[in-house]
Amino acid sequence: MEDASVRESLAETFSYYARELNDVLTVATIESAGVRPEGLANEVFSAFHHIARGLCLAEADAQEEIEKARSTHLKRATLDSYKIAINSFLKEDTKERELLDYMVLVEDFTRYVPDGLKKVQEVKDLSREVKGLYAQAKRLESRGEFTQAIKQYNQALARCYTLRQKVEVFTRDQSYVLATAREAKKDSQRISDRKFTFAMVLITAILSATLTYWIPQWFSGSKSIDEKVSAQYISHPD
Repeated sequence: MEDASVRESLAETFSYYARELNDVLTVATIESAGVRPEGLANEVFSAFHHIARGLCLAEADAQEEIEKARSTHLKRATLDSYKIAINSFLKEDTKERELLDYMVLVEDFTRYVPDGLKKVQEVKDLSREVKGLYAQAKRLESRGEFTQAIKQYNQALARCYTLRQKVEVFTRDQSYVLATAREAKKDSQRISDRKFTFAMVLITAILSATLTYWIPQWFSGSKSIDEKVSAQYISHPD
């Protein structure tokens, strides 16, 4: 700690944790149902392990250990936090867009949600934008351009919040949710009716085919018996 360069490196590391990692780590934890992902906790633990080694072990190179903590483990925790958070949004987005695709087919959709079709299209366009930013960030990360990748991940995450707000226009409208549920129930009943009709048609076809095959057999069998009786009568008329 007497070395000014060590103090400066340590200050940069703690500053990085506070400015770059802490907020997105919190978001990743919230998106993971309030449970901090184990991999992120391990990265932070490893970072502070390097710091402790650098400051407390005489044989360790303090500057090198602190640099490893920041440039390796804290940076990895930052990148992974962004991916965990964004993946959570995208998973949610997939389910919600499936719901929206169904909603637009519901009768009186535009009456329940003014400009509904336009708003649905905005959701889809924004969803594609988030995925594009996310893909670009991953490509930058794969090339080792971590600073640029983090900036791109940050943009993608910011757009995720906008996307969630746009979807909530539909999901927070209770009257429309109830209307959608009502239509879903009607669809379910129609499907059940179609299944019943199909089953009756199938049973009728099977019975028809069975009777078509066996009735000629029965008549043929009866004819053979009559012929045998007639032949026997002719042979023995008395």
